[in-house]
Amino acid sequence: MIKAVLFDMDGLLVDTEPLNVVVVTKVCDTLGINLTPEEKHYCASGITNRKFYDELFNNRNLKFDLNEILNKTFQTYDERLKTEVKPFLGAIDLPRLLSEKYNLALVSGSTRNQVNIVLSKFHIENLFKVVITADDIISSKPNPEGYLLAANKLNISPQECLVLEDGEQGVKAAKSAGMKVVGVINNSEQNLSLADLIIKDLTEINQDLLSKI
Repeated sequence: MIKAVLFDMDGLLVDTEPLNVVVVTKVCDTLGINLTPEEKHYCASGITNRKFYDELFNNRNLKFDLNEILNKTFQTYDERLKTEVKPFLGAIDLPRLLSEKYNLALVSGSTRNQVNIVLSKFHIENLFKVVITADDIISSKPNPEGYLLAANKLNISPQECLVLEDGEQGVKAAKSAGMKVVGVINNSEQNLSLADLIIKDLTEINQDLLSKI
C-alpha cells in the first residue's frame, strides 16, 4: 500500500533542465570546453552539477577548481531560475491533490536555494513534509541515498513509497531504493524503461491509477 509519494523536481515539476544545460554549456565555453551532444544529454539526466563537472574534468583530465566553477554556475542559474522557470502540466495541482491523502516528499539534485526558489514561486512549499536537496546527500542519483533519506525522514518504508521521476538516473535511484516508480515523459528524451509505469505527463495521475501500482 502506498503511503508516500516522492517527487523529483527538475524536468518533472518544472522545465529547468534545458536552462541548466544552457548555463552549464556557457560556463564550459568560458573554460574552453566544447561539450558533446552526449555530455549535454548526460547533464540533463538528473545528476547534480557537481557530479557532472567532476566526471567531465576527470574524463578529460582537466584541472579546474570545482567549487569555483559550481559557484559561477549557480549564480547564473539561480538568477535566471527566478524569472524563466515554468511548471509542467499538473505540477501545481497534483501535489495539492495528493497531499490530502499521502505524505509528500521532494527529492532533488538541485541545491536547497534552487529548490526554495521554485517551491515558493509556485506556492507549493508547504505541501512537502520532507525536502531533500543536493546539500543533504553525499551521492547523487542514480545512488538511492536521497530517496532512502526521504523515506527515513517520513518514517515510511521504501516499499510504501511511490516515486515520480522524469530522468533515467532518478528512475534507477528509486528502483535501487526498492520503491515503485512512475516515469513521466513531459518533454524528456530520457530512458524510463525501468519504471513500473510510464505516462505522458502529471495530469494522467489520479487515485485510480495509484491504487493499481
